[in-house]
Amino acid sequence: MTKPPKKKAKAKSPPKKGAARKSASPSKPKRTKAAKPAVEAEPPPAPKDFIGRPLTYTREKADAVLALMIDGQNPLAMKEACRALDIASGTFCGWVVEDIDGLADRYARAQKIRGQILADEIVAIADDASQDVTVGEDGKARVDHDHIQRSKLRVDTRKWVLAKVLPKIYGDKIQHTGDGGGPVAVAQVDLSKLTDEQLEALEQLHSSVAR
Repeated sequence: MTKPPKKKAKAKSPPKKGAARKSASPSKPKRTKAAKPAVEAEPPPAPKDFIGRPLTYTREKADAVLALMIDGQNPLAMKEACRALDIASGTFCGWVVEDIDGLADRYARAQKIRGQILADEIVAIADDASQDVTVGEDGKARVDHDHIQRSKLRVDTRKWVLAKVLPKIYGDKIQHTGDGGGPVAVAQVDLSKLTDEQLEALEQLHSSVAR
């Protein structure tokens, strides 16, 4: 038997020039885009009060005004307390209206406390008779009517303030309310169900009121 002829091995083709260069040259690092610088946020606008003025509120200033208002020895009105601390009363009122830091509620409580102090002063002024009578150079006692009238004015002024600040306690108006502070319940009475004695008593009551 004759052996089949061997297949000739194919000659390897030389590598392409471009491919050889590509494999031989080191890979270049990829370029990364530079990060954009962060834009600084603009500062928030300065707070302003309810009429557009720069807000100058601090807790210390507000508490200082309230402290003078409830001073047990010499309670000051709100305007006087602001004047003593060199704070415009209109500015303080703006803080209260805006209810900054819960000031509206604290101011209302301070007004009630000051009202109680004024009520105590009314009793003290009325009981103080030490200067109602003065002794002149001749040794005679005289009633100081000016001092008495001045004391009366002080009492009346405090009473007026109390009636406005604490009307539920010191107001002159008497308000009738029902259970739980609600309106007075009005009940209808069926006269046909009343006895003769009840009808007679009702008629007598009506006659006495009509006189």
